Amino acid sequence: MSDRKKCPTCGGKGVSSVCTEGVTIPIIAFPCKTCTEKSMSDRKLPEGLVVYDKEPVEVVNPFSGEKVLLQPDAVAVYDGVKGAEALKDYKLMNECLTWFRVNEPSAYMKLLD
Repeated sequence: MSDRKKCPTCGGKGVSSVCTEGVTIPIIAFPCKTCTEKSMSDRKLPEGLVVYDKEPVEVVNPFSGEKVLLQPDAVAVYDGVKGAEALKDYKLMNECLTWFRVNEPSAYMKLLD
């Protein structure tokens, strides 16, 4: 028996739980593959950033401990924010922060605000 939730984007079925030997472990719902590919293709990344991940990645705010599941393109931009901050490249950091405010406002508030 599996507890499945709908894709928050299109209403289709997205993976939301894993059944291990009869025990269902809930997992947060994330957009289905079709919606992920569409949304990623519509969102232009700041120049120079590359998407390496193929699947969503859980990112943790190091100060609050709050967790957010990010799509691969958002992970690349998050890494861009943190890398630019470490290198003191404030132009790139601001471009990445602006991208987050526009494309991932909820994640921005949880991870970067």
